[in-house]
Amino acid sequence: MQKRPNFIVIHTDQQRADCVGINGHRKGVYTPYIDSIGYQGANFTSAYASCPLCMPQRLSLLTGQLPRHHGLFSNTGIPYLPLETTLPVEMRKGGYQTALVGRTMHTYPFNMSYGFETYLPGDPSNENKEKDAFFTYLNSRSSHEDGGYYGGGPHNNSRAAAPYHLPDDCHQTKWATNRALGNL
Repeated sequence: MQKRPNFIVIHTDQQRADCVGINGHRKGVYTPYIDSIGYQGANFTSAYASCPLCMPQRLSLLTGQLPRHHGLFSNTGIPYLPLETTLPVEMRKGGYQTALVGRTMHTYPFNMSYGFETYLPGDPSNENKEKDAFFTYLNSRSSHEDGGYYGGGPHNNSRAAAPYHLPDDCHQTKWATNRALGNL
């Protein structure tokens, strides 16, 4: 029996090809971790998004539908889609284990897994912070005086940059990585 490949989908938002060091389009662009993935696995140099915005693209990846079918064209107004067919459902039919850890696919309702076998949302843009696993962790590790996730100034969609003001394990990316490694 031939062994099927394992794969991890890392979904970055609005990242042009010339913003990844491995592709060599710009001098001075250093993305060592993304480059490492490209060198060890696959580097798609001609990939195109059906809608190059965060929420519509994530929903397109989840559903296999273009925005004109799922109805989301901007980063507001998540539609309720009672879907039977999603990427994780089809992957599970093929014998794969599926997990979503960290940023969600921006689905509604928040706690609906849409077919992911392991579903541990931890999303800085989540409005339901009381039920979000990341914010539960963050609240247990920091105090109100720390200013919370955004106490350092920039919002997760901000163009401003600033050092993160809390310990590394309290950053959403580190939290999601640690949880994903623990679940796989």
